[in-house]
Amino acid sequence: MSLTPSNTNESLVSQAQTGNSDAFEQLFQLYSTSLRIALFADLGNVHDVNDVFQNVWLKIWKSLGKYREQGQFRAWMLSIARNESIKFINKRKRLAYDSLDAEELSWKAPAADE
Repeated sequence: MSLTPSNTNESLVSQAQTGNSDAFEQLFQLYSTSLRIALFADLGNVHDVNDVFQNVWLKIWKSLGKYREQGQFRAWMLSIARNESIKFINKRKRLAYDSLDAEELSWKAPAADE
């Protein structure tokens, strides 16, 4: 399915909401680059961007029914991306903190006679 003037963004979103995978694929093609740029600005690491990028598109697919056409799809997508980036960063911080706690707990002071 090729992009035509009649296939506006909102039309593509409406079609994707009805389960049209071609319309969703077009949205993916239209917005993937700008999404990756936004994620890189938040995360600064290509590997992290790839992880979150997949999560964002999965969340968009699952949440299409909640999208209301009074807003712009791009703004909605970037809002999801920002939230997913924040969750990812917080999870990474929490994992780093938890591993530090585990190291502190496993550390033993040398015996006085050593």
